[in-house]
Amino acid sequence: MASDKANIEQFDRTANDSKQWAMRAEDLHTASQVLRDKVTSLKFDIENDPAGAVRDMKYAGLTFQSAMLQGFSIEAFLKAYWLVQGNKVAEDGHYNIPSIKHDSHDLPSIAVGVGFTLSTDEREVLTRLSLIVSSYGRYPITKRWQHNPLTPDQNGIPHRLSWNNQDHTTAEAIIERLTKPTAASHA
Repeated sequence: MASDKANIEQFDRTANDSKQWAMRAEDLHTASQVLRDKVTSLKFDIENDPAGAVRDMKYAGLTFQSAMLQGFSIEAFLKAYWLVQGNKVAEDGHYNIPSIKHDSHDLPSIAVGVGFTLSTDEREVLTRLSLIVSSYGRYPITKRWQHNPLTPDQNGIPHRLSWNNQDHTTAEAIIERLTKPTAASHA
């Protein structure tokens, strides 16, 4: 077994390697796309293919899991972005980015903490995506109901959260913006 010193050095080396963060972000993004492609390919043709519609129903709920992986991808890209600017993610065997809250998936706060600028629309989308990352992608509820109270939609129907094609497109644009500086630093 390697010494504590060797383990700490390896931990710091890996944690502070922007390529490692960017590769993991790409993997998460790919997984997100695979799930989204499956969900968006569903037909639900009850009249002509009832058995197929029933079979497809098991995939219909994967929208939030796809978005969750998209959010985790953004989080990893934000950390790669931080590293590309010459900062560290870990030191002496401890994960530490002083400008962001530890154990938080609050994507707008992480973006601010690493110096990545968001538009108002991007901030709003990432705020909702953070709820998916921290809860709805994994659990049926948030830790406290106050984190996401019922809100009426355009038809007056109360709901807790929505995620639509425009939100997905906005999140994809953020990923595109984040990949440029990390890709440039790895060229």
